[in-house]
Amino acid sequence: MARIEEDKEDLIRDALALHERVELSCDNWPAVITIGFFRDGRCSIYIDQDPFYQFDRNGRLRRCFEAGLLYRSQGHTLSCLKRHRIPSTEEHPREVRLQRRDLTPEELNGFRERMRRHIGRLQGCLSRNAFRISRGVTQAGTLPKGTLNMLNRILQRQDDFLATAPAPR
Repeated sequence: MARIEEDKEDLIRDALALHERVELSCDNWPAVITIGFFRDGRCSIYIDQDPFYQFDRNGRLRRCFEAGLLYRSQGHTLSCLKRHRIPSTEEHPREVRLQRRDLTPEELNGFRERMRRHIGRLQGCLSRNAFRISRGVTQAGTLPKGTLNMLNRILQRQDDFLATAPAPR
């Protein structure tokens, strides 16, 4: 995500941690989609830039960004991390603090269904070969190897769709 929230990040140019990445468009879907893989098999999917999902190599959700809010896996739920801007002072210019709130079971189910709709739509588009790659950093100029397998793993996950909580930075 761009450091300045209003800036749109160029993921093909700037997301260097994603060693393979493509930007594509699907038929009948106006969003620009970027799919990328880390060397360890983790996958990131950006639909425009909101929502964004990051999955572990087994297709479990680690973190995401949806409707302007950050989320991360937290045990058996997601934690919503909301940015609160602190008035600037000379000592602390532009300070931002994150407030954490765990999702209720109902909120988690709603989130999961929205995520599954996005991933299912993407999987259908790629399975039907109804897409065009506009740019990319891949070995063959095609989808990164294993993209469809990853989408299928994500969609096959049931109650265990969340990764263990990521280590704090």
